[in-house]
Amino acid sequence: MVSRKNWEDMCDLIKNKGSDQNSLQILEQDRRETVLVNALAYFLHPRRGGLDLNHKMLKNLFRKTGKSYIDDDPQKNAGNLFCMTTEFPCYEDLDITDVKPKRIDLFLEFENYCIGIEAKVDADLKNKLEVYRENVKKRSKSWHERDFATILLLTERKKKKLLSDYNKYPEDIRNKWPIITWKEITKDCLYRNTNEQKIESLDDLLDALKNIDRAQIEDMHGLIEGTEKLDEKAKKLKKEFEKLRKEDINCVIWSGERKIRHIVEPRVVIEYPDGKF
Repeated sequence: MVSRKNWEDMCDLIKNKGSDQNSLQILEQDRRETVLVNALAYFLHPRRGGLDLNHKMLKNLFRKTGKSYIDDDPQKNAGNLFCMTTEFPCYEDLDITDVKPKRIDLFLEFENYCIGIEAKVDADLKNKLEVYRENVKKRSKSWHERDFATILLLTERKKKKLLSDYNKYPEDIRNKWPIITWKEITKDCLYRNTNEQKIESLDDLLDALKNIDRAQIEDMHGLIEGTEKLDEKAKKLKKEFEKLRKEDINCVIWSGERKIRHIVEPRVVIEYPDGKF
């Protein structure tokens, strides 16, 4: 009965998906981190989209740092923005830069402050955060001694999950990488251009950022959490099979091919050579 109810919930969600979509949802780019970070960068930039938000998104971000964008207090003043870049290169060895780098999602450099942001929507946090932080630190010292911050940008659901896991988010990482959610960074952000006229395309893009943490995703939590539990069962089942398997037998977890899947039981596939059973 529970399985049937979950299936019906998923069908209702899919049927209603097109009723009130923003442009990124129509293009099926509304969960693509690269696309969303580019949109975020536009609205954070004080001379681009941020200007028409009255720098509200930037102010929301700075609340996590103890600094301010243009403040009379010299101790808090981050100063003017020098540069902003997505996919900022980070090297594991700071002295060797002729190798393929890791990349932090967004980097902001101000006169007196630097901020590195690693953003997540659906993907798990498996990045080398210490490497990212050391590279942000190095850049902050490149001109003169500046403070810096590294911040995780997560969905509310991922924040809750990470805060409950001290193995993945231990105390030293918590201190160095505070979390801001998509809901927090877009809070009270209303798009108006400089002559008070609303630009539909940009307002629609802003809505896509706000939508990341909205109720539609909440509707799928039961399905997602159920799938995660089944994934754990599948891993245990696969592990037990591997203890017994012969060398010529391949054992894999079938994950499905589509974004939305509904699996009643974990699917562990055992492949025999030459189609033999």
